[in-house]
Amino acid sequence: MANGFTKFRELVATGAKEPARSNLYSVRIDLPQALMLNDRILRSRQRDVWESINYFADDVTVPGKRITTGQIRDVGQQRNFATDTAATDLQVSFIVTKDLIHRELFEKWMQYTASDAENRVTIYDEYVTNILISKWELGSNIVWNGITKSGRQYEQRLNRATGVWQMFGAFPYDMSAMSFNNGQTDLMKLDISFYYERYRFDTIGGEGTRFDAGDRHINFFNESANIMGYDVEQKDVSFYGV
Repeated sequence: MANGFTKFRELVATGAKEPARSNLYSVRIDLPQALMLNDRILRSRQRDVWESINYFADDVTVPGKRITTGQIRDVGQQRNFATDTAATDLQVSFIVTKDLIHRELFEKWMQYTASDAENRVTIYDEYVTNILISKWELGSNIVWNGITKSGRQYEQRLNRATGVWQMFGAFPYDMSAMSFNNGQTDLMKLDISFYYERYRFDTIGGEGTRFDAGDRHINFFNESANIMGYDVEQKDVSFYGV
């Protein structure tokens, strides 16, 4: 088949193969056990922490992957064979808010992980957590059927979650410096790099799907909304990318 512009334009116009947008995503980082057990202030500000992570994650670089190889040469051309897989780190750049909650969170997290004051390292399971990066796209055919607190039924068209990266056993290992100067005012950023045990990537189908509040297929959205503190029935769906 010829590589024609007309066909390309048709695919984009109908939404069948519309290019993905880089600015539609959400970030969820669960607080590790060390912070939940030992830091009363952050524990009491869970919703504030989750919202600050999600809405002020300005730049996210999800892991890349490569296959490591070995070589063998008998006679003639060298042959490569697979030996293992290797993935790059997860990197997130946050816009720092005036309350410096991002700096506070990762300072405390890294301090609980490896304390320079007490010369100790915390038990592994207490400082690792799971991270969820979701990719969204505009204007899907997914419709949410909901009920308001007053009992009124309504329909809400959602943006579509097309892919999810899940990082297991993750923890921050590198936090960037922050600089101040008397030059032109600019937004302050904080760059965090994460190690993790493994990651899984999954695509999410569902074009033309209709979701009801009790539908088991909406568990992914329900879980995230509940953690963020949203009332699903009230349908504050800003977290869903509407």
